[in-house]
Amino acid sequence: MIESLKIANAYDLVMNLPLKLDTYVGERGAELSGGERQRIVLARSILRKPRLLILDEATSSLDQSSEMLVNESIKKMSKFTTILIIAHRASTISIANSIYVLKDGKMIENGSLEKLKQIKNGEFSKIMYEFN
Repeated sequence: MIESLKIANAYDLVMNLPLKLDTYVGERGAELSGGERQRIVLARSILRKPRLLILDEATSSLDQSSEMLVNESIKKMSKFTTILIIAHRASTISIANSIYVLKDGKMIENGSLEKLKQIKNGEFSKIMYEFN
């Protein structure tokens, strides 16, 4: 459990709670911030040792510092778990090894961030411009 908390960047958070692991944080973590909840969720998922983890807009409601912590956790987890990230934020997408751009249910572009940025008038560039 401790290792899972460390990988998810939640260890210090939990150790600073009044009763550490035994602290009640409200129903569904209501007394935690969005970023704190996300890191706890990641720690819980690490405990299950999934072969595939699907994250759908995992950082969309987080502030920049919380997003950075969650992205660091995702990078650590990707060493032992395949992670499928569904996101619009460029900062979240930028940590991916491979990016697939979908439009109208079809894959229209794919590649690394660097490759997709180089496609002039590409859909990826348009999408990133709209959401940033």
